[in-house]
Amino acid sequence: MLYEMLTGALPFEADNAVSVAIMQLQADPKPPRDINPAIPEGLEEITMRAMQKNPDQRYQSAAEMLEDIEAFQRNPSISFQYKYFIDEKPTKYVNAISAVRNGRAPSYNDGYDYDDYEEEPPRRRQNGGGGNNKKP
Repeated sequence: MLYEMLTGALPFEADNAVSVAIMQLQADPKPPRDINPAIPEGLEEITMRAMQKNPDQRYQSAAEMLEDIEAFQRNPSISFQYKYFIDEKPTKYVNAISAVRNGRAPSYNDGYDYDDYEEEPPRRRQNGGGGNNKKP
């Protein structure tokens, strides 16, 4: 509701309720300041935090959100600088080049099951060589 009050638009619009629900799960809304640049940054941050897909990244209570709203009221130029991570797994360095050079498959140790398959060698064109593909 806060998003719509600030922007005059819904965060997700589609032809039917099912499509809207899918967008709510999979897409991020356009930042309010993209629609109305006059919206203060702090108010946009409060709005976007309240709409995070991951519940752990949202306000954990109305009181917590109210604290930020009150901080914004005291200082309208405040910037909360919330940080959101899409992939919360730590970045890992995998030395795949050395593994392949030594005849081993790279080991990712990330809990995913990778399918091993052999790639087919590139096929050669059979057009008589010479690169001239003109018909007589």
